[in-house]
Amino acid sequence: MLQDAGYWKSELSSILKDIYQNCETCLKFKKTPSRPITCLPLSLNFNDAVAMDLKVWKNGLYIFYLIDVFTRLTKAQFIKDKKPSTIIDRIMSMWIGGGLGIPKKFVDDNGGELN
Repeated sequence: MLQDAGYWKSELSSILKDIYQNCETCLKFKKTPSRPITCLPLSLNFNDAVAMDLKVWKNGLYIFYLIDVFTRLTKAQFIKDKKPSTIIDRIMSMWIGGGLGIPKKFVDDNGGELN
């Protein structure tokens, strides 16, 4: 900005650098530096891990989702309640009884309703 206005001098460089490094407002509100985040994959084959989720729908209905983590194959059905017997029945009918086999593990979002 000083260069564009025609007021730039070489001695201003060290002064501006010092102001920038010690500015309390700049230090307080600066962006958080990004961190690389990596993890091991949850599955390497079909049926290694199946994710479950519940979404609230209209009129007291819920949508129950089963999603294969590797292929993203998704099955969904409406259910009327979140009882464990209802959830187990839907897993058996939608996934296992539906010809997709028994998953090695189930994954959920720790929302509490699928505990």
